[in-house]
Amino acid sequence: MARSSPEDMFPPGTDPLEDLGIGVGCFTAEATAVYLNSVVCEALGRPREELVGKNADELFSPEIVAELHRRIAEVLQLGKPLRHQDKVPLPHGERWFVSVYSVMEHQDEPRVMVAVTDVTHFRDEQEALIESEARLQAQLAHAR
Repeated sequence: MARSSPEDMFPPGTDPLEDLGIGVGCFTAEATAVYLNSVVCEALGRPREELVGKNADELFSPEIVAELHRRIAEVLQLGKPLRHQDKVPLPHGERWFVSVYSVMEHQDEPRVMVAVTDVTHFRDEQEALIESEARLQAQLAHAR
């Protein structure tokens, strides 16, 4: 059974993708945003009305646009979900995100849904633990 795009699946005000706590966007093969939930809009610092319908090059930095185009083409070619982890520059600073790209059939045109979650806190904690372990190892080596 083909899944439709999120903007077509739910009556206004009942979108469960708003309640996930993660960013969700849906793009055409040409990387035009056809759906962005409020988490994505807040991260970009602009209202949904200014974002939906725009091509990725109007929304993101050139580096992100190039990667988004590449990933959209790849997931459409493979037809299976892809997972990535990236550092992304945002208006309020750089953040680390894990993203999953998956194909959604929409009438005659496939679309790609991208679900992203901010893992910056976990990455920061991991880096702090690695640094702490290195300091401890150095202190132990010096004590011997």
